[in-house]
Amino acid sequence: MALALDPALRRARSHLQAGRAALAADLALALLDRFPANARARALLAEATRPADGAEAARLNAAIAQVTRLLADGRAAAALEAMRLLAAGHGHLPQILDLHGVAALEAGHPGEARQALTRAHRLAPGDAQIATHLALALAEYRDTDAALALVDPVLAADPAAALALMARAKALDMAGRGAEAVATFDRLIALRPDLAEAHGGRAKALASLGQTAAALASLSEARRLAPRHAEFLRLYCNLTRIAPGDPVTAELERRLAAPALAAPDRVSLGFAAGKARHDLGDADAAFAHWEAANDLHHRLHPGDPAAEAAALDHDLALTDRTPLDPAPLACRRPVFLLGMPRSGSTLLEQILASHPAIHGAGERPELAVAAAQLGPEPSQDALLSARARYLDALARATPPLPFVIDKQPLNWRHAGMIRAAFPEAVILYTTRDPRAVTWSLWRRHFPQGFAAMAFAYDFDRLAETAAACARIMAGHRADRPDAVIEVPLAALTAGLEATIRPILDRLGLPWEQACALFH
Repeated sequence: MALALDPALRRARSHLQAGRAALAADLALALLDRFPANARARALLAEATRPADGAEAARLNAAIAQVTRLLADGRAAAALEAMRLLAAGHGHLPQILDLHGVAALEAGHPGEARQALTRAHRLAPGDAQIATHLALALAEYRDTDAALALVDPVLAADPAAALALMARAKALDMAGRGAEAVATFDRLIALRPDLAEAHGGRAKALASLGQTAAALASLSEARRLAPRHAEFLRLYCNLTRIAPGDPVTAELERRLAAPALAAPDRVSLGFAAGKARHDLGDADAAFAHWEAANDLHHRLHPGDPAAEAAALDHDLALTDRTPLDPAPLACRRPVFLLGMPRSGSTLLEQILASHPAIHGAGERPELAVAAAQLGPEPSQDALLSARARYLDALARATPPLPFVIDKQPLNWRHAGMIRAAFPEAVILYTTRDPRAVTWSLWRRHFPQGFAAMAFAYDFDRLAETAAACARIMAGHRADRPDAVIEVPLAALTAGLEATIRPILDRLGLPWEQACALFH
């Protein structure tokens, strides 16, 4: 039922006078959704979200100070518990929701952070700090376009806003725009050379570009500034083959032995110690570290298998729909390279992107974001809109070559949407021995975007996910053998040209010797 302005305003005013500020704020937001320019609704929202005063203000300020100390001490889990209690009774105060979101981000709960910060931003859309914190949460969910849309106006108003620069750099890196991310980190470091997170983020972006030596140099500075930062140690172990005598091994064991080590740090250091022991040839110790780290992470973030199964059912239902009939694309025809992670997608992208008519765009986040926004039974107009947003994102981030590869392996979960919204697309489905895939994934930590990778921390769920991927893609191949091409990693490594030529033929492209010389 549509809201009538005057009765709703009176009802909201009544809530406010009765001390029900959260309900008043909700009504004000609903009115502003319907009447965006209404000054009375805007004034009512400002009144409902006005900070407390007197004794209540003193109590809130003391609680905020306590949470701030907990975060400074690295006790993010305790800070989050405190903020959950505080936000339950003060969900109308943007500053409380903002701190709730920050604590959730620090504790490794980006979904909860996004929910709290989205509400905070709706209540205080002009607050630059809240917008920046929301951008950081959105970047964790790989909703990078939305993150950039939030921070770019902040930076336009204040080019030296350090946190906004950090959010922008992280979003660019998550979007696969590594060179732009490095340039943004450089701007941030010029302003804040003592900011360890900036050097660490720069190292990660450089590593994604394959610039390992430069990444290690940035990481060295990050570790100098923050020697106890667990993720910096993990990244160092990932980028380096640990040799006998490397002091990092003893440091990892010493820190893991500390009973008070925070759980997220214990996970990161456990994966790092597993990698270090594996490099040193100590298989038993490596397995023990990986097992402990996986078990702890799985307990902290078990994921939602039921929701994932429902989403797969919704996607499969799209295959029964009549596909869109869009106008032919002049360029950037998408090629979706998908399958289980660690099944050869990076190698295949490198080979194909050596062709002058193909651009490798890396792991694009836009399709998963669009799929989440579609809902279970999208209309044709909703599919058209999702298609347009995806292609617009490609146009902003990629050169105008005939083909663009989206190498997000988990897009197998959205293959039904691909078939419905991108009927001209070619799907390349990479496969590998599931035992090798499982073992490779289980040894790796996914601190960014780990909500989508929750299955990788448990052997049973890994096996179930691999089986679901194989089953679903077999169905798509049976339905559309012209559009879905299976690319076994074993075949690719045994005969590169024999594997690549049929793919190029399907794209209508000639063989290029550069594909055989990709490295």
